[in-house]
Amino acid sequence: MFGFKMPHSGEVVRSIVSGRNEILSKIKRKKNGEILVSKMNTIPLQKTCLTMEWHVKDLVGSGLVHVVQTTVGPSLRVLKE
Repeated sequence: MFGFKMPHSGEVVRSIVSGRNEILSKIKRKKNGEILVSKMNTIPLQKTCLTMEWHVKDLVGSGLVHVVQTTVGPSLRVLKE
């Protein structure tokens, strides 16, 4: 395990957590708790400085959402908690 220090790392961590929570809450409000990946770019993010693409990869990598292939394109589905 490696540890590293970065100036202003608190801002980055807050941005990751707040962006993750903001996106999850918006997806959970959708019907069936899922949204098309192509529609993700229309969601305005107010509490983060990172891009939507970064947050989508973070959510999939952390296991909070699952990518489901549909006929109209990939969809993100929130996993049950």
